Order: sequence, then structure tokens, then C-alpha cells
Amino acid sequence: MPLSRGWLLAAALTILAVPTVGTAQGPRRPVPPLQAASRALVEGRYGEIDALTEKLDPKDPNVAAVRARALIAAGPVDAAPQP
Repeated sequence: MPLSRGWLLAAALTILAVPTVGTAQGPRRPVPPLQAASRALVEGRYGEIDALTEKLDPKDPNVAAVRARALIAAGPVDAAPQP
């Protein structure tokens, strides 16, 4: 009889250790354009930053900083290797 209690205990612990069905993630909220542009800068997607910030105020210091950092990180266009 003690063997069946051990199996019962192991089965109960296994069932409790398995995550429940209700752990699904909720819907994602839309990311603000400036945050998306900052993420693109960090990920090295410099070409997308102009499109992400085109609807924002260009006089905003945060927008200007993200655009400037992207231009600096992309490097000079004249220094591109010629085929």
C-alpha cells in the first residue's frame, strides 16, 4: 500500500507543477513612434528611423537626438565601399 501512496503523491505534485491554461499573454499595446525609433536605433535599423519619426515634431529635442544618433551611427555616405 505505501507504494501506491508514493505514486499518488508524485502524480499530485506533477499536476500541481504544470502551469495552468490561464497563463496566456494579453494583447500588446501599440508602441509610441519615438520608442519604436529608439528601439530601431539600438537594434541597428538606421534606415527605418526617418519613417518612424516623420510624423513627430522635428523641433522636439528627443526626436532630433534619435535622428542625429542614427545619422552618426550609420556613418558617412561618401565612405561607402565602391563595387
